[in-house]
Amino acid sequence: MAEGDINQAVELFKSRDLRKKKWSLDIASEMRTPEAAALIIKALQDQSWALREYAIAKAVQLGPMMVPPLCRLLRSGVWYSRAAAVQALEKIGDIKALPRLLPLAEDSNQTVARAAKTAMRHLASQAGPEGLSAIWAEMETGQRKYWASMFPEYAPIEDQHLSEISDNGPSQDDPQILQQIRQAIKSCSQRQWEGEDAET
Repeated sequence: MAEGDINQAVELFKSRDLRKKKWSLDIASEMRTPEAAALIIKALQDQSWALREYAIAKAVQLGPMMVPPLCRLLRSGVWYSRAAAVQALEKIGDIKALPRLLPLAEDSNQTVARAAKTAMRHLASQAGPEGLSAIWAEMETGQRKYWASMFPEYAPIEDQHLSEISDNGPSQDDPQILQQIRQAIKSCSQRQWEGEDAET
């Protein structure tokens, strides 16, 4: 598509007319460029629930190319933008998003926290043992322990870290250990995000 098309999409998006905003996303989803992805991300931050729902569908159409910007949106200060990003990542179904969703299980907004847990369970069930093992290998120890405490049925049994969790790891009777694990997850996730931002 020509450069003029993204300019047209941006101009349409500036309108207060919901139909024009949706039209701008139609144009963007056909372009499949970083600029188009950025426009969809912008729509996911809009106050209009209807527009966010439409943008989620367009993000799903673009598929894996939307995963990195959606993961960055998970850090948004606005709860409904985080929730929209979670929904889009769940529907795209890319298992690589799973570690980025992990910190949101403890989100201050219960809607976001519930959506993140649902999305992670769905991604794990779709990935299968092989996909989960690959992601498990990329996780840091704190992330693995936290994941296994929430979804033991989706933690690779053959991994030695899981036996450590089973023998010595956190239980609901030890909130201090759980708190330490949550802090470790947030810390390592922040380092990963900062690394990505430095590359872009």
